[in-house]
Parts: sequence; structure tokens; C-alpha cells
Amino acid sequence: MSVHKDTKRGTWYVKIKYTDWTGEKKETTRRGFAKKKDALLFEQDFHRQKRGSPSMSFRALYDLYMEDIKPRIRPTTYRSKEYMFAKKVLPFFADLPCDQITPAKIRQWQNELVKGNYQETYLRTINNQVTAIFNFAVNYYGLPTNPVKRAGLIGKSHANAMRFWTVDDFQKFISCTTTPLYRISFLILFWTGMRLGEFLALTLEDFDFDKNLIHITKSYTRLDNKDLIGPPKTPKSRRDITIPAFLAKEVQQFIHAQHSISPNARLFETSKGGLHHELKRVAARVGVEKIRLHDLRHSHASYLIHRGIPIIAISQRLGHEKIETTLQTYAHLYPQERDMIIDSIESDPVVEKGSNGGHGK
Repeated sequence: MSVHKDTKRGTWYVKIKYTDWTGEKKETTRRGFAKKKDALLFEQDFHRQKRGSPSMSFRALYDLYMEDIKPRIRPTTYRSKEYMFAKKVLPFFADLPCDQITPAKIRQWQNELVKGNYQETYLRTINNQVTAIFNFAVNYYGLPTNPVKRAGLIGKSHANAMRFWTVDDFQKFISCTTTPLYRISFLILFWTGMRLGEFLALTLEDFDFDKNLIHITKSYTRLDNKDLIGPPKTPKSRRDITIPAFLAKEVQQFIHAQHSISPNARLFETSKGGLHHELKRVAARVGVEKIRLHDLRHSHASYLIHRGIPIIAISQRLGHEKIETTLQTYAHLYPQERDMIIDSIESDPVVEKGSNGGHGK
């Protein structure tokens, strides 16, 4: 018998022997069940999971899914998924058999989220996460269909309005940013459009002042009180960003003011929290619109768009994996393009002649 009474604790535990995917025989023990029935249910679900049965509980599917994706994604992305599932998904679905989670149950869950007054983009993100885990069950564990796809979408992929600063806004802001580390940080973020993690990972070796280039080869994050340096977000995020001469001069002045700098050490020893606090403080002081740190990247893209830079060049500079990402993110900043297209068509002599002449008899 695999279910036993723990007389010392007054609870039940399960000791299960099984064969893993390599053929190796193993044993696992799970303790702390209040009732024998709970321990038996766990044992049954454990065996369903190991057989890859679509009748396994959602929690068992979640464990398989997270184990599968962990080596494939960044640690911060993994942690974000853990948090989202723990807070928004598992409380609703954890104990339900996967093949009994119907589109109607998905709709009920979606409606509860919608009542929560979350941002539309956050709702879409959560919905996408649940779509992905059920796709995983369909592809690898015999679930017939994905109930989330049949239930439909919630939320929006992009916010209705994007916040960004004009150059005038930024000049007002930066003129009152007097701390050297914060000043150079905001200058680089605004005039390059690089991601915050890319900026925080920069070292002295990443700057080529002969060609006025910054080499983006890595990204920084802080997780569990540890500094982590890893690859940038996507393969195309590895890139060189050209910088204007005035920014190169500002960076060199900042470097020369430091006592000693190791070529491989992080050049800008600050944090997301510190930068966010300073951004908020100075913006309120000078009276410009409140924006997020990431909106400095949007501000740079907006500046380039209004300067007439081709979208493919902007996409490469931002390090987007696909140009479609750039177009979807910033399409609303191109309303003038519609008028340009119509003006071009209507001013074409060939089109004008065709409209006056004929369709034949």
C-alpha cells in the first residue's frame, strides 16, 4: 500500500514508486495530507501525470509545463509565469481534470478576471499564458482541443494610448536631473531606445568611441537578491547602436569622473527602482507627463518616426525580432501615412487619366 498514516503528525503521506522517462526506477514521497482520501487522490493524479493522461489535474499539467519550459526561457520570464499562474490561474483550475475544463469554465474564469479591473494588456497576457499551457496539453498529452481558443479572447494586445515624451519634454526633465549617474542613464535610454536590462548590463568594453557605437550583447536583471547577466531578449537584440557625438561626449565625461572602472564591470551601478524613483520625482518637479522607464524607449521610437526614419531601420535599432512587432507597436504614430498614400494615388497622372477616360464600351 502506498498511502500511510503519519502517527506523529496526525496526517497522511504517499510513497510512490514509478519509472521515469529514461526507464529508471524512482520513488517519491509527499506528506501532509489531512485526509486519507486526499492522499489517494494525489496518488491517482500522479500516475495520470506520469502516463500523460489528459485526465490529469490542471496542477499536474502545470508542473509538467513549467518543468518543460524552464530551460527554454529566461529566469525572470519563468518567475513571472510562476507568479501569474499562482495568483490568477491555479486558484481557479488547480484541482480540475484537464479534459473536464470546458470553454464554459474558461469563460467563467475570464469573466472573473474582467471584473478585477486589470489593464486590457494584462488580461490578454494572462489569457495567452493559459492558451499556451493548453496548447502544450494538446500537442503532448492527448487533450483533444484547447478550450481557451474556443472560449475566445479577453483584453487587448496593445494599450489604447502610448505615453511618451517629446524632445522638449525630455529637455525640461534632463535639465533638472543633476545626479551624474541618473543624468547619464536617462540620456542613454532616451537617445538610444535600448531596453533597461540592456542598459544596466553595459560595460566599458561595450563602447566604441572611435565609431560612436554601443555594442548590445547582454542583459541584466536582479533575481532573488542576485545580479544576473544573460543574453539579450532575442537573437536580433544583439546589435550595434550608433550614438550622436554629444551623447558620446557625455558618456566619456561620466567615465573620466569615475575613480576606477574595470572594463568588464557594470558601468552604470544603479537599479530599476532607483531610476524609477528619480524619473517620477524629477518629472513631477518640472511638470511633464508621468511616464514609465520603458516609455523612454517609446519616446525614442516616436522621435525617429516623426523624423521620417524608415520603419525597418527603427526596428533594427530597437532590436525587435520581427518588423511586424515594430509596426504593431507604433502603427498609431503613422496616421499621416494614410493621407500620403491617397495624395500619391490621386496626384498620379496615369490614375487621373484613367478616371476620366473610360471603361470601354
